[in-house]
Amino acid sequence: MVDPGKKRLVAEWEPALGAFVTWPAALPGTLLRDLALDAHLWVLVTDAASETDAAAWFASQGVSPDRVTFVRAPQGDDAVWVRDWGPHPVMDEHGQLWCVGPRYVYATPFTAHEPGAPLETADREPLAALEYEPVDQRAQPALARALGLPFEKLPHAFTGDNVLSDGHDLLNQHRGARGGEQVRRCHVGRGAP
Repeated sequence: MVDPGKKRLVAEWEPALGAFVTWPAALPGTLLRDLALDAHLWVLVTDAASETDAAAWFASQGVSPDRVTFVRAPQGDDAVWVRDWGPHPVMDEHGQLWCVGPRYVYATPFTAHEPGAPLETADREPLAALEYEPVDQRAQPALARALGLPFEKLPHAFTGDNVLSDGHDLLNQHRGARGGEQVRRCHVGRGAP
């Protein structure tokens, strides 16, 4: 049971409002169509041409326009990993849903195949150059606005991968092949909107 009088990250098992995806889609077309038929989709597009293209594709798949909301916002190297860089849902002590946005640190470094090759971004920049704000996380407020929810920027960073909550302050950040699982306590604060 979740304590209703406490600020907390929304638990992984709680009902979802829908799903965020990017366009052009990185998901198989049948999965994207099935998602849109089952739940509401918020589709991140870069401009009017991208929105027109996506709307035409969803219409060709029999998806009603009321199942899809297009959100114009910038997309960067990690755009398809919305769960990594996107806003995270938080419930405040009054039961109000919010979106919070931690600083996002790229989760997708690349390297050449030879031994000792340095880690790089997809643009061949040294990994150390990632101290700036990635383009992707600049879409966080736009996605929160599309949901009609308040947004607050958080002072700490997430590095992507699965950030799961049990709704009781316990976070599990699964780092896949780069380090196993890390379990952390997360105390979610909230300032003035």
